[in-house]
Amino acid sequence: MGELERDTPTSRHIRPELLLVFGMIFPERSQVLRNYYKDIDDRRRRRAGEFKDDLLDAAHSSPEEIIERMLADEQAAEVFERAVHEALLTADDHKRYLLAQVAAAAVRGTTTPRQVEALKYLVRTVIALDSPDITMLVTIGTTTDREPRAAQETAKREEIEARWPNPPDLVAPALAALQQQGLLEGVNDYGGMVQWRLSLYGRRFLDHLLTDLGGWPPRRQLEGG
Repeated sequence: MGELERDTPTSRHIRPELLLVFGMIFPERSQVLRNYYKDIDDRRRRRAGEFKDDLLDAAHSSPEEIIERMLADEQAAEVFERAVHEALLTADDHKRYLLAQVAAAAVRGTTTPRQVEALKYLVRTVIALDSPDITMLVTIGTTTDREPRAAQETAKREEIEARWPNPPDLVAPALAALQQQGLLEGVNDYGGMVQWRLSLYGRRFLDHLLTDLGGWPPRRQLEGG
């Protein structure tokens, strides 16, 4: 394992004993392993840079002001730290953008303690969902002309599947993910079939997507890009 330098960002991402075992079993693959962990470092740096740009654009604050806010408010710092941690892990650019918006809202000087408490739920929801899940939320929460549905209006399974851009066998897990986060409610019609509508929290989440971000993905909702 001579190719792997000690005490470098690459080598620190994996336990030394595992590197030793890997090198003993597959000595000819040590360079491949090194390249893989270098790629991981490079990805995290790129994601951190993109997150920083989105954060500063949304927070309307300098890095110094953001640091002061986090030092002064432990609750806001918690939301920020959770968003940053997930942003460095996810390969989904749209999700990372949304995490930056949540983090920015937490560290703005105008955010009240009550709003920070609400942001704790929001960051937990964003972390739990993937882009296809949020696309499902938009599908159920908007009409075919992409206007928000009325409060009690439901979406039938046939409409959902017709507008769903992903394979039909993924409809059920996407619905389950939204239900688990309290965003969605199932309503039985007179024939015993389940129709779907957004919960009050789901409508609040959707309003954030459509109003603050301009759609999902941002400004390109339901176009798969």
